Amino acid sequence: MSTRFIDGPAEGKRLSLQRDPLFLRVVVDGRGKVDALDLLDDVADPSERIFVYRQFANHGRAFFCTRGKGCQLENMNSYALYHEQPADEVLRDNAKWAEWCQQQATEK
Repeated sequence: MSTRFIDGPAEGKRLSLQRDPLFLRVVVDGRGKVDALDLLDDVADPSERIFVYRQFANHGRAFFCTRGKGCQLENMNSYALYHEQPADEVLRDNAKWAEWCQQQATEK
């Protein structure tokens, strides 16, 4: 697992993601399990809390191999909790989320 989180609710966690967007929604369930909504059609469960992280380092890609399981190409990124958390209605609606991301990327 190659994507790491340096602070916030996902601090110290590492996840294997298929995409490495600039802005990433991270979900935490009631038991504290952390996951990311990295795919374009991913949605959060109604009981999950959502937090926005921003990529601050992209170290490229690497192959990770496990004996008996083969190799997998993974992104090597670091994310930090973003200082501007949008409203929950934005985080839970993929179209609004995409619009918010575009707006943030062009303003910064």
